Amino acid sequence: MSDDWLAKELRLNRKHEEILAKREALLHGEESYYDSQHQRAATFTSSYHMAVRRNQQLLDEIDKAKVRLQDLTEQEDRHFNRIKSDYWAMVKNTLPHWEAELKEYKRRKKSPSRSRESSPRMLHFQK
Repeated sequence: MSDDWLAKELRLNRKHEEILAKREALLHGEESYYDSQHQRAATFTSSYHMAVRRNQQLLDEIDKAKVRLQDLTEQEDRHFNRIKSDYWAMVKNTLPHWEAELKEYKRRKKSPSRSRESSPRMLHFQK
């Protein structure tokens, strides 16, 4: 009977050792899992902060580009308005000459015997 008890005791000891080894392996695996989770969380946090900084830089660059574009547009508007006013000033200055040429052209068309040298345009260039 003591041999039976001794055999059972040995079996229970081996079973106990196996359970302890499995427990140790599970604890080690769990510790590794939580360490890797912690690393992933730290990496995610770091990546998140980098993305926030990058996005802020992009927003700042977009704002700067908007300001530069607005400045360029205002400069182009001023330039366009200056060119437009110069054009209309030129038209106002040359309109009387054009009208005189048109009158001369119509007059010459009616009487083709007159010479070209007496046209207002030719008189203008001879001065």
